[in-house]
Amino acid sequence: MSTFAFGNYKTSLVNNNHIFAIQEALQSGITTFYTTPHNMGYLAQEALATVLQTTDEEVEIALELEFDVKEDNLEQLFENSLENLQQKKITTLFLKNPEAEFWGDLTQEDREEKIEEVYKKIIGAFLFFEKEVQQGRIAKYGIASDSFAHPKDFLFHLPYEDLITMAKNAAIEIGNKEHSLSAIKLPINIVNQEGLECAAWGKKNNLEVVVSSPLQATTKDGVFRLATYDEPREYYYYLNELLEICENDTLEPLYNLIENLDTKKHKYSWIGEYEVFLTSEVLPYIKQSIEKLEPKIQEELLVYIEKFLQEYKAMVKYECSLSTRKRLAEYFSNCNATMQECAFEFLLAQENVDTIVTSMHKPSYVAEAVALLNN
Repeated sequence: MSTFAFGNYKTSLVNNNHIFAIQEALQSGITTFYTTPHNMGYLAQEALATVLQTTDEEVEIALELEFDVKEDNLEQLFENSLENLQQKKITTLFLKNPEAEFWGDLTQEDREEKIEEVYKKIIGAFLFFEKEVQQGRIAKYGIASDSFAHPKDFLFHLPYEDLITMAKNAAIEIGNKEHSLSAIKLPINIVNQEGLECAAWGKKNNLEVVVSSPLQATTKDGVFRLATYDEPREYYYYLNELLEICENDTLEPLYNLIENLDTKKHKYSWIGEYEVFLTSEVLPYIKQSIEKLEPKIQEELLVYIEKFLQEYKAMVKYECSLSTRKRLAEYFSNCNATMQECAFEFLLAQENVDTIVTSMHKPSYVAEAVALLNN
């Protein structure tokens, strides 16, 4: 049976719920953690290290590293992560997104020209990994992709077989009897199933198949969060309360904003779209609308605004989940559970999937995964 791994990408020491989630995972038998130093990930690594210092549980840590082949900074990234994690060795070290060179609008000719550079990146990483295996600082290594894999090739035009060949050659050059390439990680979910062919190839070649993005689907219509959310009970209370406070000439711009937000609440395709809109448009507008008010009035008003925005985000999640279930109905027609339960059960049923990595920065997410494993 497939097992869940803790995606330690969004946790930090400053949020107690994140710490509780890591502790809950350990106590519930989830002892594999995936982490990265990129995109402020070092904060997540420090959070994980803090919890691990207080437990005797044996854990497996999978570290994902992206590097610039021109800067040759892979070793420094590894050293920094060992320090952040307060570890002397890592279970699995992944080269993350070597196909990034192919991202963007490239012609077929452009892609072919970049293949040599990508191969150089992978070979350089495998040589480094084999050396670290030899020195005992990692047990095994793998290659990870955030891109939705094409059904007939992995990492955009890199034949599957080449990965094995490069690992064998790296082992020979370093002086290891056997190569230690042991895992591939790629996005697969109930909607995006193209990677299942790659997963079958991985299992045929004795590689562990690790799945990412179990709840994030991508279609030609955009990105969708495969999760069902309840309607927040207090949304309209906080909405009306804030509108009543803002019903005057001074706060008319803020009143209009809140009204427009309420009208728009069902028009986001997924929560990420709203979060971008919140940061780029809503918060700057709120700041501008209240900046001339007296400090005490600003402070009191911000309390009501914060409560409303918390409820509004919950309402957006609810509306998005209704829309997603309707738009992707064909994938959930045979499942009456929540979308996340349906999505996880789909992956748990795949014989070529070994591990499912999902973000567990909330204790409720941990509980959800554990409940599915115990069914």
